[in-house]
Amino acid sequence: MAAKIFMPHPSCSSHPVVPLPNFAESFFAPARTHLDQAPAARVCPELSDDQWLLLAVRRALEDRPTGRGFLQHLTAVGLEAPTTNHFFETLKSGHRLGLIAEVSHGLARSLPALGADFWGGVPELADFEIQAGDGHFHAAAAHDTAAADDGGKYATGHFLTRNLRTHALAHLTAADQVARKKEHDMHALKRLSMEELRQGAKKGRKVLCVWDRARIDFQKWHHWKHTGGLHFLSREPSGAR
Repeated sequence: MAAKIFMPHPSCSSHPVVPLPNFAESFFAPARTHLDQAPAARVCPELSDDQWLLLAVRRALEDRPTGRGFLQHLTAVGLEAPTTNHFFETLKSGHRLGLIAEVSHGLARSLPALGADFWGGVPELADFEIQAGDGHFHAAAAHDTAAADDGGKYATGHFLTRNLRTHALAHLTAADQVARKKEHDMHALKRLSMEELRQGAKKGRKVLCVWDRARIDFQKWHHWKHTGGLHFLSREPSGAR
């Protein structure tokens, strides 16, 4: 249950008491705007898309090691929560995954440049969107299906970018957990379309990707530069000639 924040008591100020906007409503307002515009949105009486979105964000923010523990915590503090079975079934939903992707991409691409844009002082980059990218792997969940021949589980991996003008974080793709124990960044990037790699940059706008120096592929970089205006910047790897 979200609490409302109020101005100081009249005895402390000559101004009347004015309720400030509910913090939770203000926090989720941009996401709800993109939810209303999402093609994947649909009516679900048992757990609406709006409720699911708020639940998903809270699950990411809450420091709970398991989904069951997260639901028990919600119930303990007096908040509504779906049943355990329903919660875990929705996690498998392609519709819900697509919905979150649409809202996430919409948010990332709608944020304005920061007021004090450091890159504004670099005129050579005026025609570029600037993205910093990297892969992140973490341990597989307890209920994940074993993938390795020895019965072990592959690490869960994601490839992310951060727009250095707006500081918006965007999800590029999940790592391959079927054919590879830990997918290499360049292999994952090569699976993506030019539109996905450009992260919604407008036509005619160049994109500069700043990536780990272990992910160098000069031939592919050259192809992306001349076919899609996608440039890569990385430090020289050790041993390079």
